[in-house]
This record gives sequence, C-alpha cells and structure tokens, in this order.
Amino acid sequence: MNSGTMTLIIRSLERDGTFAPCAINLLEEIPDSQLFLAGHQSRHPDSIYRRSLDKISNSFCEVAGEYFIRTEELTTASSSDQRRKALLTAQVSFLHVLQEHQDELWMILRTLIDPATAKTTSAFNKQYVLENKLPGSASFEQSVDGYRKDLRIVNKLKHQQCQLCDVTVRLPSGVHLGYCLEEPDRTGALGPSPDIHPDQGAFSFARDLTGHMANVYLSSERLAKAVMKVLDSRGIRIKPQAHGPESIHQLNRWDEVVKLLCKIPEAYFPKEMRKTLAKFSLDESGQTLSLKIPARLSHRMPTQVRVEYGFTVDRHTPLTRVPLP
Repeated sequence: MNSGTMTLIIRSLERDGTFAPCAINLLEEIPDSQLFLAGHQSRHPDSIYRRSLDKISNSFCEVAGEYFIRTEELTTASSSDQRRKALLTAQVSFLHVLQEHQDELWMILRTLIDPATAKTTSAFNKQYVLENKLPGSASFEQSVDGYRKDLRIVNKLKHQQCQLCDVTVRLPSGVHLGYCLEEPDRTGALGPSPDIHPDQGAFSFARDLTGHMANVYLSSERLAKAVMKVLDSRGIRIKPQAHGPESIHQLNRWDEVVKLLCKIPEAYFPKEMRKTLAKFSLDESGQTLSLKIPARLSHRMPTQVRVEYGFTVDRHTPLTRVPLP
C-alpha cells in the first residue's frame, strides 16, 4: 500500500446505496453492445465483480473474526495453539483471494475486447488486455502494479513452501498481533523472508487487514476509470448509479466487512509507524463510510516492547532468525 498524497474515499448509503467499492455502481451500466461475453465464455462484468467481492467479504470476515478472538484470548487467558493456527490459516486464504481478485479485475476488462478482432489470444487476462492495447489498460496496470508487488507473498506460499508464523508484540496497553512469512535466507537460517521483510520486521494484522481492504477500494476506483476510458474512446458515456435494496441484498456480508474494518484498533508494530496506514470510519449516523490514506495515529508507541515469535522447529535447519517488528 503506497500513497504519497492523502487519498479520501467516501461511500454513502444515501448517494451510492452501498458501502461496497465504487465499481459496483458502474459495471451494470455498461451497454450490452460493448461487451463480448459469448466470445470469451464469460459472465457479465457486474457478475464477475460481485462474485469477487463475495469471496473477499467471506474471507475477510473469517480472518478478522479470528483476529478479534485471538486478541481477546491473549489478553484474558493463556495462548491456544488451535486459535493461533486458525488465524494464520484464515490469513493465508485471505491473501489468496486478494490475488485472485486482482486477476478478476483484468477479466472484467477482457470482456470489453472483441475476440474476433483481437491481435493476440493469450489465456492470461492481464496479458490479453495489454497486448490488445485496450484504451486505458496501460495506465490501469501502472496504477495497480504496486499492489501486485505487495502480493508476492502469495507466490511464495504457493510455490516455495513458505509459511506464515505468528508474531505478538506486548505493550502496557495490550497485545498487537501479526505475522511474518518464514523463509530460509542465504545462510540457511529460517526467519522473516528477506524479500518480503527486508527490514527483518513483520506485519501487524491491524495494518495488514485495513491496508489490503483499502487496496480493494483503490483498485475499484481505478477499474471504474479504466472502464469509462474504454467506453469514452468509443463515444459512449456512462455514469455510476445508486443501487436499490434488491441489488444490494446480493452483496454478501459487505455491511459486516465495514463494521469489522471500523472496529480494528491501531494495534500496529513499531516499524510500521513510518509506513502508510489506512483508516476506515463511519459517521455518527452510520450512513457514510470514509477511507483515509494515509491516516494519523492517535497515540505514540513505547520505546520498549516485548516480542513473541511462534515457529516450528525444523531439525534439518537448526538456525532461526527472529523478527524485529
């Protein structure tokens, strides 16, 4: 999550009909004449996006729920290995869903290309869209490329037998939970991945969960701009439309997503104080959602903290490097 200047995203129930990301108000407005669904054997862009949001909402609610349960557990009782594993397993699933979502954004853009006149026939959505030079695709790639790099962690989980290890920072005010990606370094010692954690740090769930969901909202803004640019190049103008109750009912669990996002505390790690933070908040009426990037902290981090690191011993790799969050 990179943001040099302040970004403020507002979603209003009165104006938009939903707190879900903005592309949900636009994709249904694409004229059928501009879509090539049969040629791609594809769903409608609105359906693709809704299904993708459903996967995100289900996965996010699971990991956020485990996060709050685990935090409460460590605050009031002894540690449970079962809950620790459940939280990390839920986080792995969430990261996979986020990577799938990025590809599904390219899948949506693919439906705007006529396969009968396409110059290339790549099976990969991103490559297909870029090689066919869909208007706005190059700028869309540039705008989402930084987040794609943030999701390199998923490829390491998939292809390099890396795993997530839990990291807990204890402060007088409470516990801050997080994780790091474990990977051998050049000496063979296991510890925080040199590629993912170049500072030998770790990710707090507080920053990670809000940061990933902020990128879902940012990617939605960029997708909407890309779609409008394509249609504008064809002399067609469309505008986002508010959704009625029947349409919004199909957005699985998104109200729950927003409530959980606004509930996540500022339980960051010390090294994250210098990084970009995202803040979700609802107004007093509960009708307007604000996403602010970067957000300011309401407190200072103590100079000394206690760090706990949970990992599995590998008898063939006796050396371990601990995270310094």
